[in-house]
Amino acid sequence: MRWGKVKAIIARDLKLALREKTKLFWLFLFPLILLSGYTALFAPRSSPQGGIVINIAVVPEACGVEGLEELLEYMRNPWNISERADFEINVTVVGDLEKALKSLKKGYLDAVVFIPEDFMSKEGLTVRIYVLRGTPNRVKEQLVASYLYAFFSETANYAALGMLSSYINATVPHEARPHVAEFVNKAWKLASSPNIEMIDVTPGEEEADVRSRIIGWMTLSVMFMNFMFGGILGGASAITSEIRRGFLHRLLSTRLEPSEYFMGMTVSWIILLTLATTPVAILGFLVYGGSLAVEATSVEMLFILSLILVVEILTFSLGVLIGVFAKSPETASLIANLIVWATMIGGGFWIPKFMLPSFLRMFADVNILSVLFYAVTEIAVYGRSIGDYLIPTIVAIVVSLILFLAASVAYLRYLPRLLEKAEVS
Repeated sequence: MRWGKVKAIIARDLKLALREKTKLFWLFLFPLILLSGYTALFAPRSSPQGGIVINIAVVPEACGVEGLEELLEYMRNPWNISERADFEINVTVVGDLEKALKSLKKGYLDAVVFIPEDFMSKEGLTVRIYVLRGTPNRVKEQLVASYLYAFFSETANYAALGMLSSYINATVPHEARPHVAEFVNKAWKLASSPNIEMIDVTPGEEEADVRSRIIGWMTLSVMFMNFMFGGILGGASAITSEIRRGFLHRLLSTRLEPSEYFMGMTVSWIILLTLATTPVAILGFLVYGGSLAVEATSVEMLFILSLILVVEILTFSLGVLIGVFAKSPETASLIANLIVWATMIGGGFWIPKFMLPSFLRMFADVNILSVLFYAVTEIAVYGRSIGDYLIPTIVAIVVSLILFLAASVAYLRYLPRLLEKAEVS
């Protein structure tokens, strides 16, 4: 391979890309507009007044807590507030209180509810509620605390009414009627004296600014979406459009080897994608205040940059495969758009993966781009260790390299045929 020829291809591709106004807009300007709108909508500096999402983890002390499933159903569908405000309640069951509290401190959750084994006893309703405090959204903090207190107070009331109703409707012998008064007193105690313990939890020092973590997540999300649009769409169009225009045929007629052109095209697109996402990173992390949990010179940062390089190679490889097998630039663009939009919507890029429906979460769990994205964000933004994501990232890297190898083989094998067809047509 003649590296001088490869360098010439890299320089030529970059010059052409930087002269094309449409490409400049979609690669450089549009991601900045998207990130700005994303931040304004989902991470405003002032407290939002509607569309509030409350994330709650319920931790039962024992598996057989009586009435737990019914309680969770009512908590997910709070009839008592649905007509008064735009609420969305996400409730998950967690088996470990310590794990749930760690998630609470890091801002994943708004509250943790501990349900003891004797949750509903003759002594009254007992529950422990941990509410996140010290976040930028103080209105939401108070709202979460008020909602949960009111919810369990009403739960106690309705439990008492249920007990009274079932008892009164039962057939009671005449000699047992004196016990009714005693039962009513117990039920009233259950309704009027719920033992609800409210505990404020402040974020850990390293997670004090929840908003900055959210902006960091969104910044990386936009960067990955830019990789998908630029890499997959760009890789597909780089082949089909140049074949149609006859430019690639003229290049190869100058004794340029297909492998040299492929290598130059690959490197030029990696450089172009890196250049396109750099302004996004600057805007998100330096201007809008997104934060990173890793040091610039740390091993974690090197690992993150390596994964980003893998993503660039992966998206470009998918684009090349589409471009090789598509019959026209229009077909290549259609297929590439379908893959990109399906991945963005179902892969947890628009909204966090835990908020997706279960069938979409399954798709996000196996999608290679989603696996790489969440490995990068969890390590870079939330400070998770590399070991937590080592196995899935190794699998994703192997799959990405296999796709790159397949793209190069397909390109070198089918390019002569494509050129012949283009020349005949």
